[in-house]
Amino acid sequence: MKLSEQDLQCGPIERLLLRHRTTAMRQWDTQTPGVDPELINWFGGQGGRLLGLDLASFDPERSKALLAHHAAVDAGIVMLEGLDLSQAPEGVAQLAALPVPWHGADAAPVRAVLGYAN
Repeated sequence: MKLSEQDLQCGPIERLLLRHRTTAMRQWDTQTPGVDPELINWFGGQGGRLLGLDLASFDPERSKALLAHHAAVDAGIVMLEGLDLSQAPEGVAQLAALPVPWHGADAAPVRAVLGYAN
């Protein structure tokens, strides 16, 4: 995807959604590749605050070290996993991701909605 000059006028990219799939995830994928922790470190170093993806996890299914999760937490990046981005067009959009408040939890499901200006 190439961002236009108008897209870049909004300033640095603080929130980024990454699409890996072309269809919605219907079940746990044991072949989930995860996200390279170096990408997360780079994104956080650029001022990134939220990273969302359509994979079930930021880390591969068999990961015990959870390096991508730890990189995101260390960089202060909010993680959104398991998004359905199959119908989301490329480009700039508005994201609302409202979490369900669970007391004592460090994670929660969200209702994520993308809005696009025409």
